[in-house]
Amino acid sequence: MELNQRTVAGKSTAEAAAPWFDQFEPVSLDELDERVSFQRRVDNKYLLPYDCFGELALPLRESHDALEIDGKRLFSYSSVYFDTPDLLCFREHVEGRVPRFKVRSRAYHESGVCSFEVKVKVDDDETVKENLEYELSNHGQITPEARRFLEEVIASSIGRDAPEELRPALTTRFRRGTLGARDGSDRITIDFELRLERPDHTTVCLDPGHVVVETKSE
Repeated sequence: MELNQRTVAGKSTAEAAAPWFDQFEPVSLDELDERVSFQRRVDNKYLLPYDCFGELALPLRESHDALEIDGKRLFSYSSVYFDTPDLLCFREHVEGRVPRFKVRSRAYHESGVCSFEVKVKVDDDETVKENLEYELSNHGQITPEARRFLEEVIASSIGRDAPEELRPALTTRFRRGTLGARDGSDRITIDFELRLERPDHTTVCLDPGHVVVETKSE
């Protein structure tokens, strides 16, 4: 089944993709986390047209299950990324420096769950991710507890101090479907309708002909 939005009049990108996910066996969040948590992992991202992705990935039905919560397989996310006034985290990422880190809060809107996350790129092949359970009302903020948490993670991972000033620099919004390998070897996320917003409300969106696919493995 192709994921070409042009063939499904009146439906959003994610709605057009929903029948594709329905072809996979379901897996619960607890089981998926137990199977493929990967706090230390290798990430690879791909930008693909819908129809290309659907054709390439459909054989994964034989080896992967789709995350399902309360009968749903596509979920709304928003993330607020924090950076210094001179965008240190962004610059280090663009320049490919390692080690480097990024800090964000992420909201899972259907469930009302939120987390504060610190991701450290240790070298070109490994990422360490640590997270702290967060109140949804604190989404987009760094609480004193979160500040202590990020300082500890950065110090223990790369042996340096966290920047003194971190503030919201970018908000991302998207809908995501997730596949998990039954043998625990990888986890795949597929992001639809990606939207980026700066604090000044400048906004850009992913071209509607594409999805962002990320593979996560040990």
